[in-house]
Amino acid sequence: MENAGTETGWQQWGGLFALFEQVEDGVCVADASGKVIYANRAAVRLLADTSARGLANICETLCGRLEGENGLSIPIRDCPLRRAAAERQERAVTFSGRHGPRSEFNWRDDHVERAQRWRDLRVRCLRAGLPGKRGGLEEVHLVFIEDAASALELERRRAGWRGMVAHDLRAPLSSVYSSLLLLQEERATGSSDERKIIAAGLSSCRRMMELLDLYLEVSRLDAKEVAVSVEDVELEPLVRSVAEAQAPLASSRKISVSLAVPSGLSARADAALLRRVVENLLNNAIKFSPVSGSARIEAAASGAAVSLSFRDSGRGVPKEDLPSLFERYRGAEAQLGETRCGASLGLAFCRQALELMGGSIAARSRPGRGGEFVVSLPRSE
Repeated sequence: MENAGTETGWQQWGGLFALFEQVEDGVCVADASGKVIYANRAAVRLLADTSARGLANICETLCGRLEGENGLSIPIRDCPLRRAAAERQERAVTFSGRHGPRSEFNWRDDHVERAQRWRDLRVRCLRAGLPGKRGGLEEVHLVFIEDAASALELERRRAGWRGMVAHDLRAPLSSVYSSLLLLQEERATGSSDERKIIAAGLSSCRRMMELLDLYLEVSRLDAKEVAVSVEDVELEPLVRSVAEAQAPLASSRKISVSLAVPSGLSARADAALLRRVVENLLNNAIKFSPVSGSARIEAAASGAAVSLSFRDSGRGVPKEDLPSLFERYRGAEAQLGETRCGASLGLAFCRQALELMGGSIAARSRPGRGGEFVVSLPRSE
Protein backbone atom coordinates (compact mmCIF):
# COMPACT_ATOMS: atom_id res chain seq x y z
CA MET A 1 0.00 0.00 0.00
CA GLU A 2 2.15 2.83 -1.25
CA ASN A 3 -0.19 5.65 -2.14
CA ALA A 4 -3.43 5.09 -0.27
CA GLY A 5 -3.28 8.69 0.96
CA THR A 6 -5.10 9.84 -2.19
CA GLU A 7 -8.15 7.85 -1.08
CA THR A 8 -8.64 10.06 1.96
CA GLY A 9 -8.56 13.42 0.27
CA TRP A 10 -4.93 14.12 1.15
CA GLN A 11 -3.74 14.87 -2.36
CA GLN A 12 -1.91 17.91 -1.00
CA TRP A 13 0.40 15.53 0.87
CA GLY A 14 1.49 13.76 -2.31
CA GLY A 15 4.83 15.58 -2.34
CA LEU A 16 5.53 14.51 1.24
CA PHE A 17 4.68 10.91 0.43
CA ALA A 18 7.02 11.07 -2.56
CA LEU A 19 9.78 12.19 -0.20
CA PHE A 20 9.05 9.29 2.17
CA GLU A 21 9.61 6.88 -0.73
CA GLN A 22 13.27 7.96 -0.87
CA VAL A 23 14.16 7.21 2.76
CA GLU A 24 15.49 3.88 4.03
CA ASP A 25 13.41 3.85 7.24
CA GLY A 26 9.80 2.80 7.17
CA VAL A 27 7.14 5.52 7.37
CA CYS A 28 3.44 4.85 7.92
CA VAL A 29 0.46 7.14 8.36
CA ALA A 30 -2.55 5.61 10.11
CA ASP A 31 -5.84 6.86 11.50
CA ALA A 32 -6.64 6.80 15.22
CA SER A 33 -7.72 3.14 15.03
CA GLY A 34 -4.48 2.06 13.37
CA LYS A 35 -5.86 1.64 9.84
CA VAL A 36 -3.04 2.31 7.41
CA ILE A 37 -3.57 5.30 5.14
CA TYR A 38 -0.08 5.35 3.68
CA ALA A 39 3.05 3.18 3.91
CA ASN A 40 6.27 3.70 2.03
CA ARG A 41 8.17 0.87 0.35
CA ALA A 42 10.63 0.60 3.24
CA ALA A 43 7.78 0.00 5.72
CA VAL A 44 6.30 -2.72 3.51
CA ARG A 45 9.73 -4.38 3.31
CA LEU A 46 10.45 -4.14 7.04
CA LEU A 47 7.00 -5.44 7.99
CA ALA A 48 6.88 -8.10 5.28
CA ASP A 49 3.90 -10.39 5.88
CA THR A 50 3.79 -13.74 4.07
CA SER A 51 0.06 -14.07 4.65
CA ALA A 52 -0.54 -11.86 1.60
CA ARG A 53 -2.98 -9.72 3.59
CA GLY A 54 -0.82 -6.70 3.04
CA LEU A 55 -0.36 -3.93 5.57
CA ALA A 56 -3.90 -3.17 6.74
CA ASN A 57 -3.64 -2.13 10.40
CA ILE A 58 -0.31 -0.88 11.73
CA CYS A 59 -1.25 -1.56 15.36
CA GLU A 60 -2.09 -5.21 14.71
CA THR A 61 1.02 -5.64 12.58
CA LEU A 62 3.36 -4.13 15.17
CA CYS A 63 1.79 -4.71 18.58
CA GLY A 64 0.58 -8.16 17.63
CA ARG A 65 3.89 -9.39 16.24
CA LEU A 66 6.60 -7.34 17.94
CA GLU A 67 8.22 -8.95 20.98
CA GLY A 68 9.82 -6.67 23.54
CA GLU A 69 12.75 -7.42 25.84
CA ASN A 70 10.55 -9.57 28.10
CA GLY A 71 9.53 -11.76 25.17
CA LEU A 72 5.92 -10.58 25.28
CA SER A 73 4.11 -8.67 22.57
CA ILE A 74 2.82 -5.20 23.36
CA PRO A 75 -0.97 -5.31 23.95
CA ILE A 76 -2.86 -2.92 21.67
CA ARG A 77 -5.22 -1.98 24.50
CA ASP A 78 -2.26 -0.62 26.48
CA CYS A 79 -1.09 1.73 23.74
CA PRO A 80 -1.16 5.30 25.11
CA LEU A 81 -2.02 6.65 21.65
CA ARG A 82 -5.22 4.61 21.40
CA ARG A 83 -6.85 5.27 24.77
CA ALA A 84 -10.17 7.01 25.19
CA ALA A 85 -10.19 10.68 24.25
CA ALA A 86 -10.43 11.81 27.86
CA GLU A 87 -7.29 9.86 28.74
CA ARG A 88 -5.13 10.85 25.79
CA GLN A 89 -2.06 12.48 27.28
CA GLU A 90 0.86 10.93 25.46
CA ARG A 91 1.94 12.52 22.18
CA ALA A 92 4.58 9.93 21.34
CA VAL A 93 5.67 6.42 22.26
CA THR A 94 8.89 4.55 21.40
CA PHE A 95 9.51 0.84 21.66
CA SER A 96 11.68 -1.85 20.14
CA GLY A 97 11.75 -5.60 19.75
CA ARG A 98 11.80 -8.56 17.37
CA HIS A 99 9.19 -8.51 14.63
CA GLY A 100 7.98 -11.71 13.06
CA PRO A 101 8.49 -14.49 12.68
CA ARG A 102 8.29 -15.02 8.96
CA SER A 103 9.25 -18.10 7.01
CA GLU A 104 12.19 -18.21 4.64
CA PHE A 105 13.12 -21.13 2.39
CA ASN A 106 16.75 -21.82 1.50
CA TRP A 107 18.42 -24.47 -0.62
CA ARG A 108 20.94 -26.39 1.47
CA ASP A 109 22.74 -29.65 0.76
CA ASP A 110 20.38 -30.78 -2.00
CA HIS A 111 17.23 -30.02 -0.06
CA VAL A 112 15.06 -27.08 0.89
CA GLU A 113 15.20 -25.81 4.47
CA ARG A 114 12.53 -23.73 6.12
CA ALA A 115 13.73 -21.20 8.69
CA GLN A 116 11.96 -18.72 10.93
CA ARG A 117 13.38 -15.23 10.58
CA TRP A 118 12.92 -12.29 12.91
CA ARG A 119 13.72 -8.66 12.28
CA ASP A 120 14.95 -6.28 15.00
CA LEU A 121 12.99 -3.03 14.83
CA ARG A 122 12.85 0.29 16.67
CA VAL A 123 9.48 2.01 16.35
CA ARG A 124 8.36 5.54 17.21
CA CYS A 125 4.69 6.49 16.98
CA LEU A 126 3.56 10.13 17.06
CA ARG A 127 0.07 11.57 17.47
CA ALA A 128 -0.58 14.41 15.02
CA GLY A 129 -3.37 16.38 13.44
CA LEU A 130 -3.40 16.69 9.66
CA PRO A 131 -5.95 18.22 7.27
CA GLY A 132 -8.75 15.73 6.57
CA LYS A 133 -10.98 15.27 3.53
CA ARG A 134 -13.90 16.98 5.31
CA GLY A 135 -11.89 19.97 6.46
CA GLY A 136 -10.46 20.65 9.86
CA LEU A 137 -7.88 18.50 11.56
CA GLU A 138 -8.07 14.74 11.54
CA GLU A 139 -6.14 12.73 14.15
CA VAL A 140 -3.50 10.53 12.60
CA HIS A 141 -0.59 8.51 13.89
CA LEU A 142 2.79 8.85 12.21
CA VAL A 143 4.84 5.67 12.60
CA PHE A 144 8.58 5.62 11.94
CA ILE A 145 10.19 2.17 11.71
CA GLU A 146 13.95 1.67 11.89
CA ASP A 147 15.83 -1.53 11.19
CA ALA A 148 17.77 -1.93 14.46
CA ALA A 149 19.81 -4.99 13.44
CA SER A 150 23.00 -2.97 12.85
CA ALA A 151 22.70 -1.17 16.18
CA LEU A 152 22.11 -4.43 18.04
CA GLU A 153 25.02 -6.11 16.29
CA LEU A 154 27.25 -3.17 17.23
CA GLU A 155 26.16 -3.47 20.87
CA ARG A 156 26.88 -7.20 20.81
CA ARG A 157 30.37 -6.47 19.55
CA ARG A 158 30.84 -3.83 22.24
CA ALA A 159 29.74 -6.35 24.85
CA GLY A 160 32.29 -8.82 23.47
CA TRP A 161 34.99 -6.16 23.61
CA ARG A 162 34.08 -5.33 27.22
CA GLY A 163 34.37 -8.99 28.10
CA MET A 164 37.75 -9.20 26.40
CA VAL A 165 38.99 -6.10 28.26
CA ALA A 166 37.68 -7.40 31.58
CA HIS A 167 39.27 -10.85 31.29
CA ASP A 168 41.89 -11.11 28.57
CA LEU A 169 43.60 -7.78 29.31
CA ARG A 170 43.02 -7.09 32.98
CA ALA A 171 43.89 -10.59 34.22
CA PRO A 172 47.47 -10.54 32.81
CA LEU A 173 47.94 -6.99 34.11
CA SER A 174 46.87 -8.09 37.58
CA SER A 175 49.41 -10.91 37.40
CA VAL A 176 52.18 -8.53 36.33
CA TYR A 177 51.23 -6.11 39.12
CA SER A 178 51.34 -8.87 41.76
CA SER A 179 54.74 -10.02 40.46
CA LEU A 180 56.12 -6.50 40.67
CA LEU A 181 54.85 -6.17 44.23
CA LEU A 182 56.68 -9.36 45.22
CA LEU A 183 59.80 -8.16 43.43
CA GLN A 184 59.58 -4.84 45.27
CA GLU A 185 59.51 -6.65 48.61
CA GLU A 186 62.48 -8.83 47.66
CA ARG A 187 64.50 -5.84 46.45
CA ALA A 188 63.64 -3.63 49.43
CA THR A 189 67.34 -3.53 50.29
CA GLY A 190 68.53 -3.47 46.70
CA SER A 191 70.16 -0.61 44.85
CA SER A 192 68.42 2.71 44.37
CA ASP A 193 68.22 2.19 40.60
CA GLU A 194 66.51 -1.18 41.02
CA ARG A 195 63.90 0.24 43.38
CA LYS A 196 63.18 3.11 40.98
CA ILE A 197 62.70 0.77 38.03
CA ILE A 198 60.34 -1.47 40.01
CA ALA A 199 58.41 1.55 41.34
CA ALA A 200 58.03 2.92 37.79
CA GLY A 201 56.72 -0.45 36.57
CA LEU A 202 54.23 -0.62 39.44
CA SER A 203 53.01 2.91 38.75
CA SER A 204 52.50 2.28 35.03
CA CYS A 205 50.79 -1.05 35.65
CA ARG A 206 48.47 0.50 38.24
CA ARG A 207 47.66 3.31 35.80
CA MET A 208 46.76 0.87 33.04
CA MET A 209 44.47 -1.05 35.40
CA GLU A 210 42.75 2.21 36.40
CA LEU A 211 42.21 3.13 32.73
CA LEU A 212 40.73 -0.29 31.97
CA ASP A 213 38.39 0.02 34.95
CA LEU A 214 37.30 3.48 33.82
CA TYR A 215 36.68 2.26 30.28
CA LEU A 216 34.57 -0.64 31.57
CA GLU A 217 32.56 1.64 33.86
CA VAL A 218 31.78 4.11 31.08
CA SER A 219 30.91 1.26 28.69
CA ARG A 220 28.54 -0.30 31.23
CA LEU A 221 26.82 3.04 31.72
CA ASP A 222 26.45 3.37 27.93
CA ALA A 223 24.91 -0.09 27.73
CA LYS A 224 22.63 0.61 30.72
CA GLU A 225 24.13 -2.36 32.55
CA VAL A 226 24.50 -0.44 35.82
CA ALA A 227 21.66 -0.82 38.32
CA VAL A 228 20.99 2.49 40.09
CA SER A 229 19.46 2.54 43.57
CA VAL A 230 18.76 6.10 44.71
CA GLU A 231 18.56 6.68 48.45
CA ASP A 232 19.45 9.25 51.09
CA VAL A 233 23.25 9.47 51.27
CA GLU A 234 24.99 11.51 54.00
CA LEU A 235 27.83 13.39 52.33
CA GLU A 236 30.29 14.11 55.14
CA PRO A 237 31.28 10.51 56.00
CA LEU A 238 31.41 9.54 52.31
CA VAL A 239 33.67 12.46 51.36
CA ARG A 240 35.88 11.99 54.44
CA SER A 241 36.31 8.28 53.65
CA VAL A 242 37.39 9.03 50.07
CA ALA A 243 39.82 11.73 51.26
CA GLU A 244 41.39 9.32 53.74
CA ALA A 245 41.78 6.67 51.03
CA GLN A 246 43.57 9.16 48.74
CA ALA A 247 45.75 10.61 51.52
CA PRO A 248 48.85 8.63 50.37
CA LEU A 249 48.58 10.12 46.85
CA ALA A 250 48.13 13.62 48.26
CA SER A 251 51.07 13.12 50.62
CA SER A 252 53.34 11.93 47.82
CA ARG A 253 52.66 15.19 45.96
CA LYS A 254 52.62 17.31 49.14
CA ILE A 255 49.05 18.39 48.39
CA SER A 256 46.99 19.67 51.32
CA VAL A 257 43.38 18.47 51.11
CA SER A 258 40.74 20.41 53.05
CA LEU A 259 37.07 19.52 53.54
CA ALA A 260 34.12 21.78 54.28
CA VAL A 261 31.16 19.40 54.29
CA PRO A 262 28.49 20.08 56.94
CA SER A 263 27.56 17.13 59.12
CA GLY A 264 24.07 15.79 58.50
CA LEU A 265 23.80 17.12 54.93
CA SER A 266 22.31 14.40 52.69
CA ALA A 267 21.57 14.02 48.98
CA ARG A 268 19.47 11.64 46.92
CA ALA A 269 21.98 9.42 45.15
CA ASP A 270 23.30 5.93 44.58
CA ALA A 271 25.96 5.58 47.27
CA ALA A 272 28.35 3.42 45.22
CA LEU A 273 28.11 5.59 42.09
CA LEU A 274 28.46 8.81 44.08
CA ARG A 275 31.55 7.45 45.82
CA ARG A 276 33.15 6.73 42.41
CA VAL A 277 32.31 10.27 41.28
CA VAL A 278 33.92 11.78 44.39
CA GLU A 279 36.97 9.53 43.95
CA ASN A 280 37.45 10.63 40.33
CA LEU A 281 37.05 14.34 41.02
CA LEU A 282 39.28 14.40 44.10
CA ASN A 283 41.89 12.32 42.29
CA ASN A 284 41.90 14.85 39.45
CA ALA A 285 42.13 17.78 41.88
CA ILE A 286 45.20 16.21 43.51
CA LYS A 287 46.91 15.27 40.24
CA PHE A 288 46.32 18.62 38.53
CA SER A 289 47.50 20.71 41.47
CA PRO A 290 51.21 21.56 41.47
CA VAL A 291 53.52 19.97 44.03
CA SER A 292 52.88 21.59 47.43
CA GLY A 293 49.54 22.86 46.12
CA SER A 294 46.06 22.40 47.57
CA ALA A 295 42.70 20.76 46.87
CA ARG A 296 39.41 21.54 48.56
CA ILE A 297 35.94 19.96 48.71
CA GLU A 298 32.98 22.03 49.83
CA ALA A 299 29.31 21.12 50.16
CA ALA A 300 26.26 23.33 50.58
CA ALA A 301 22.49 23.14 50.28
CA SER A 302 20.43 25.55 48.19
CA GLY A 303 16.68 24.98 48.07
CA ALA A 304 15.97 21.48 46.80
CA ALA A 305 19.53 20.86 45.63
CA VAL A 306 22.88 20.00 47.19
CA SER A 307 26.17 21.04 45.60
CA LEU A 308 29.61 19.50 45.98
CA SER A 309 32.52 21.65 44.81
CA PHE A 310 36.00 20.26 43.98
CA ARG A 311 38.73 22.89 43.61
CA ASP A 312 42.36 22.48 42.63
CA SER A 313 45.26 24.92 42.48
CA GLY A 314 46.48 23.93 39.04
CA ARG A 315 46.79 25.85 35.79
CA GLY A 316 43.09 25.70 35.04
CA VAL A 317 41.42 24.97 31.70
CA PRO A 318 41.26 27.42 28.78
CA LYS A 319 37.75 28.80 28.28
CA GLU A 320 37.49 27.39 24.76
CA ASP A 321 38.14 23.84 26.06
CA LEU A 322 35.41 23.82 28.71
CA PRO A 323 32.54 22.69 26.39
CA SER A 324 34.39 19.47 25.42
CA LEU A 325 35.77 18.70 28.88
CA PHE A 326 33.23 15.94 29.61
CA GLU A 327 33.58 14.21 26.23
CA ARG A 328 35.50 10.97 26.55
CA TYR A 329 39.00 11.02 25.01
CA ARG A 330 38.66 14.77 24.35
CA GLY A 331 39.58 16.34 27.67
CA ALA A 332 41.39 19.68 27.43
CA GLU A 333 44.92 18.80 26.37
CA ALA A 334 46.46 21.95 27.77
CA GLN A 335 45.22 20.98 31.23
CA LEU A 336 45.42 17.20 31.19
CA GLY A 337 48.75 16.59 29.51
CA GLU A 338 49.79 12.95 29.33
CA THR A 339 46.90 11.82 31.55
CA ARG A 340 44.18 13.44 29.42
CA CYS A 341 42.70 10.10 28.25
CA GLY A 342 42.16 8.81 31.77
CA ALA A 343 40.94 12.15 33.08
CA SER A 344 38.45 12.67 30.26
CA LEU A 345 37.18 9.10 30.68
CA GLY A 346 36.73 9.82 34.38
CA LEU A 347 34.85 13.04 33.69
CA ALA A 348 32.63 11.29 31.13
CA PHE A 349 31.86 8.65 33.76
CA CYS A 350 31.02 11.36 36.33
CA ARG A 351 28.58 13.09 33.99
CA GLN A 352 26.81 9.88 32.97
CA ALA A 353 26.62 8.56 36.54
CA LEU A 354 25.22 11.84 37.87
CA GLU A 355 22.60 12.01 35.11
CA LEU A 356 21.43 8.52 36.09
CA MET A 357 21.00 9.79 39.67
CA GLY A 358 19.11 12.91 38.58
CA GLY A 359 22.12 15.18 39.08
CA SER A 360 24.54 17.19 36.94
CA ILE A 361 28.11 18.46 36.83
CA ALA A 362 29.63 21.71 35.59
CA ALA A 363 33.20 22.97 35.18
CA ARG A 364 34.53 26.39 36.03
CA SER A 365 38.05 27.56 35.43
CA ARG A 366 40.30 30.57 35.71
CA PRO A 367 43.46 29.74 33.75
CA GLY A 368 46.47 30.05 36.00
CA ARG A 369 44.37 30.09 39.17
CA GLY A 370 42.92 26.57 39.26
CA GLY A 371 39.78 24.75 38.21
CA GLU A 372 36.53 23.85 39.91
CA PHE A 373 34.00 21.09 39.28
CA VAL A 374 30.56 21.49 40.81
CA VAL A 375 28.29 18.49 41.31
CA SER A 376 24.58 19.10 41.86
CA LEU A 377 22.21 16.48 43.31
CA PRO A 378 18.63 16.50 44.66
CA ARG A 379 18.53 17.24 48.37
CA SER A 380 17.09 14.67 50.73
CA GLU A 381 13.72 15.66 52.14
